[in-house]
Amino acid sequence: MIDWKTRTEYQHKVAKLVENREWVEQHLEQLQNKYGGKWIGIVDRSVAGFGDTAEEAKEKSGVESLIDILIMRVPTGDISKPI
Repeated sequence: MIDWKTRTEYQHKVAKLVENREWVEQHLEQLQNKYGGKWIGIVDRSVAGFGDTAEEAKEKSGVESLIDILIMRVPTGDISKPI
C-alpha cells in the first residue's frame, strides 16, 4: 500500500529546490549586486559556489548531483517581477 502522506527522497529534494528558488527571489537584489552576470549554485538557501559557467558554479559548490543544487545565472540590470 502506498503512503501518500510520506514524502519520498526525491520529493524532499524537489521541495528543497523550491525553497532555494524562493530564497533567490527574496534576495535577488543582493545577489545581483554581488554576482550579477555570474552563475551561482544555491544549496540550503545560500550561495555554495559561483563562476563564469554553470559547471564551474556546480564544481565550486562541492555538490555531486544536480537534484541537490539550484544553478542559475544571476541577471544584471532591471528585471520584471511576476504579478
